[in-house]
Amino acid sequence: KTAWRKVCAKGDIISNKRFPLYLSGEPIRGGASEHPNSLSPASLLLHTHPTKCAKCKFFLQKIHKVLLSNQWEVIFFFNFALSSNDIADTLPRHNDAQRGDTTDSNIKPYPMSQKVIITKNFKFDLTEALAECEHDRIFILADDTTREKCMKPLNELFCLKNAHVITIGSTDTNKTLESIAHVWKKLGDGGGTRHSCLINLGGGMITDLGGFAASTFKRGIDFINIPTTLLAMVDASVGGKTGINFNGLKNEIGVFNDSKCVILDTHFLETLDTENIRSGYAEMLKHGLISNDKMWAELVSFDICDLSTPEQHAQLSRMLADSVAVKERIVTEDPHEHGIRKALNLGHTFGHAFESWALKRNPILHGYAVAYGLICELYLSSVQTGFPTDKMRQTVSYIRDIYGTLPITCDDYDELIALMHHDKKNRGDEINFTLLGDVGDIRINQTATEKDIKEALDFFCF
Repeated sequence: KTAWRKVCAKGDIISNKRFPLYLSGEPIRGGASEHPNSLSPASLLLHTHPTKCAKCKFFLQKIHKVLLSNQWEVIFFFNFALSSNDIADTLPRHNDAQRGDTTDSNIKPYPMSQKVIITKNFKFDLTEALAECEHDRIFILADDTTREKCMKPLNELFCLKNAHVITIGSTDTNKTLESIAHVWKKLGDGGGTRHSCLINLGGGMITDLGGFAASTFKRGIDFINIPTTLLAMVDASVGGKTGINFNGLKNEIGVFNDSKCVILDTHFLETLDTENIRSGYAEMLKHGLISNDKMWAELVSFDICDLSTPEQHAQLSRMLADSVAVKERIVTEDPHEHGIRKALNLGHTFGHAFESWALKRNPILHGYAVAYGLICELYLSSVQTGFPTDKMRQTVSYIRDIYGTLPITCDDYDELIALMHHDKKNRGDEINFTLLGDVGDIRINQTATEKDIKEALDFFCF
């Protein structure tokens, strides 16, 4: 009862005729003076107005926070005006114990709340996505390259005619604290509020940095991802990971936060050079390895260097959709990487070390680093978890043909191992890997000795 009185202090919201409220079957028609005499609810039923306004969202969050703080079980039911995505998006975030750990507890985590659209009508889908966001201002974040090559379809939309465009430098070398500070400043200077919306137009660097900027500006604003590279389409833009590089380490600072929507338009792939296509394809190879033999076999037999025919473009688009589906399935099951989502880290423990090493010398694309990491981690898989040698050699041969190699020597091993010790997946002093027993047979939370790691690096180099 005390908790309910605290909620009803916002009587001006509760008494609004658009928000009739029912608690344990008894209607509450007004403010604090009309609450029931006895309250011990197991569920709360809220009917909302079809237009999902900010007051309604605030009202839900207020009730949910107060009732949870009083140890009440709360179940929300919605009418047809809200979809399941809206439900997950409207509920507030909680700490890890409340979200749940799929490995260490029986608490069910929140589902992934973002919508992923492989569009056939880009302008319609973007207009509809913006209509679903309660926004007062719209900002578009792009880098130098995407502003030049990808802005045209956005410039043709009437709903974006007053949008503020923010530009930062291209490539991962600009995924920095200085760049995100620039974005925060432009959001503030442009009159951004908690009800503004940021559109991230670009590759993985833009969706990572832009998502982090949106998640922290005014303690969080809505954002929409429009990935323009193959890597961003199949990996970076989907799943809620945001962040920046810091202190010479990949994605060292960031948060989990889903975008409102991800819109994938394969026409943007026409703006990419061969190197960027290959970079994204490395993440697709990873998805095939953690999925099934059929998907893996198609990927390692596809000539990603030759996209000269419509049939090859169609096949790549279909494989892209399959790859996105693999990530969606895993992220929905484990949004915050307590368990099976670690499967997506295959190739990334070595890969992030390679990428950080290269940042100090001659930067490489993320997908290339992942491809090199796959070589090392498939070797460890064959030695430690019984991954079939023939599949390992077939995959490694394909990667070496497509991606070449990295000019590391045994003199670099200690530096690479030191970088691996900073990996976010680690616990204590142990370096954590995701390995495979076979294609689709995922072994998370694996460790390796320094001797094993150096043997894997020997295999990579020689």
